[in-house]
Formats: sequence, structure tokens, C-alpha cells
Amino acid sequence: MSEKVETVTTEKVQETKQEQAEPKKAEAKPVKGFTQEEVNKIVAERLDRERSALAKALGAEQFDKEQIATAFKTAQQELEAEKKAREKVEQDLTQKQHEALAYRYGIKPERVDEALTLANLKAKKESIEVSEALQSVAKEYTNLTSVKVKGGVEVGDKTTPKNPYLTEDLLKRYPHLAKK
Repeated sequence: MSEKVETVTTEKVQETKQEQAEPKKAEAKPVKGFTQEEVNKIVAERLDRERSALAKALGAEQFDKEQIATAFKTAQQELEAEKKAREKVEQDLTQKQHEALAYRYGIKPERVDEALTLANLKAKKESIEVSEALQSVAKEYTNLTSVKVKGGVEVGDKTTPKNPYLTEDLLKRYPHLAKK
């Protein structure tokens, strides 16, 4: 009898051990992972949703890669054109400012380009402002200047101003009025 009790107890102990082992196996189920195909599918769906939202925000019904790429290129070209136009306007403005300075320093209108070229070269060489270089050019190259400005009063190289009242007829009649 004692053998029966031992066998029954041993069987129960083994069953209990098996039951305890089985729940552990059930608890240790492997975690299901995503395959690469599933990940790619999820990412593609997300991209499609984002593209649709972007297309709606842009006013298009569907996402058209070529249409958006064309719009992007057009926007870039317009931006470049605006930059070039702005640079041109800034260059023109600078040129006009320099011309005004040239007139201020008494440079002859027909010699302004020459004076500005010399002033720009001098400004780059000596690392000074163009206005200073232009003033220096006006002093050094007197053949470029028509009028010398001294204290706000023009002292010109024109020794005889024209008389607006002298006409050709008067000069023929009175030749001594013509200054030579």
C-alpha cells in the first residue's frame, strides 16, 4: 500500500510539475514581429496619406509628382529671376549714386565714366571708399573736371561766360563785343 501511495504521490507531483511548466511555456510565447514586407506596406500607406494631405493643401485633388516638381522648379526659377533683377537694380542705384558724386566734385558729364573707372580702381587698390577716391581723382586729373568748387562757389575754367543777349546779328554789327 505504501507503494501505491508513493506512486500516486509521485504521479501527482509529476503532474503538478508538468502543469507548472506548461503555464510558463504559455507565458513565454514569442512576441510577433513585423516582416519587412509588412513594414514597407505600413510606410507606403503612411506616405500616401501624407501626400494626399499635401496635395489637398496645395489645392490638387491627387498627388502628382511631376506637377509638384514642375511647380517647385518654376518657383526656383522665379526666385532666381527676382534675385538677378534685385542685383541689377542695386547696381544701377550704386552707379547713379556714384555719378551724382562725380557731378558734385565737378567732373564733366561726358567724362564721368572715365572718372568712375579710375575711382573704382583707386578704391580697390587703396581700400578706401569710392567717394574719397572720386574726390582724389577729381583733384589729380583736372582734365576730367569742368568746374572747380571752392567753398560752395564755382570757379570755372570757362573764362568768358556766354551773354544770352548777344545774337548773331548784333555780333556782325558790333564785332568788338565778341570776346576772343
